[in-house]
Amino acid sequence: MGRCATGKVLIHLLDDTIQKGTLINYQKHYNITLFEVVVKMSAELPLSTELIEYGQEFGTGGSVIDTKGGVLGMANPTPRAAFIPTPLILRCLRMWRDLKCVPRLHLGLKVSSIKFLHSSHKEKISRKFNINAGLIVQEVSEGSAAEKIGIRNGDVIESLNEKCFPTTVELEIMLLRTCEHCVEKGGGLGSNVDLTVGLFQTRKEKRCTKKLTLNVSDDLEVIAGAIEGKLEKEDVDAVAFAHRKIPSTMQTG
Repeated sequence: MGRCATGKVLIHLLDDTIQKGTLINYQKHYNITLFEVVVKMSAELPLSTELIEYGQEFGTGGSVIDTKGGVLGMANPTPRAAFIPTPLILRCLRMWRDLKCVPRLHLGLKVSSIKFLHSSHKEKISRKFNINAGLIVQEVSEGSAAEKIGIRNGDVIESLNEKCFPTTVELEIMLLRTCEHCVEKGGGLGSNVDLTVGLFQTRKEKRCTKKLTLNVSDDLEVIAGAIEGKLEKEDVDAVAFAHRKIPSTMQTG
């Protein structure tokens, strides 16, 4: 079911040798490319390095390592994310191994976690709406299912299918896992999946539950023609935090 054409590549290994490999899949949304190569050597992940410094720039594909030497993910400086967390990489590898495709639900939204907002913004949200966790809608794609059911910038997604997702990494894993279950049950690329969204609408200051029908796709999701919505003056403070540009996939939680 994977739609990536195979191709021959040359892979430079750590022992300075070059081996022929095969391109087996390219996941456009996460910018992850999978290669297959047969070698007679063991591969070790870097556990620590003394070269990591605050503010250091990483090349695409390099490891992102924490202060204790743990590998957090892979550097991936794109407009969508600064790096890809390890749980997402492992989920993509598992899906390709089992399904031979890596589909993802197209949400039609760009969101950020309340957990990683500046403390002043979190305090404002808590005082005004009594909300301390959830995902803030930053952008809504024009014509998307999310836009059609009334989701707008500044709204807070408190749950999906009655489960809370405090970080965007957990959200992304859920989007992948849902597609995995869909394919395992006989669905495929282009199928539709229904999600129940627990939503707090900041303009109306009320909670509601909506059904969101999403498409299973292995293509890149582009949030196009973002819907800003018409804000009254008194609404500005309530949703101003939604327009802060926060790299969503960096939020490892």
